[in-house]
Amino acid sequence: MKVIFVNPPAPKIELYNIGVRAPPLGLAYLASVLERKGHDVRIIDASRWSYLYPKLEVSLRENSMTL
Repeated sequence: MKVIFVNPPAPKIELYNIGVRAPPLGLAYLASVLERKGHDVRIIDASRWSYLYPKLEVSLRENSMTL
């Protein structure tokens, strides 16, 4: 099964309030469990790459995900 986890875009002000751009570790933990079970897993960290929703949609389509 193909699975994709998306960390949604966050406003820059939200990122600066906490002072850290941390990777989505919770999503990484979930992905690792699914990979061990044989699933094809991807993570898109839209917040890290400053994706806006149109660019996020393109990235999902490039990964052959159905919206």
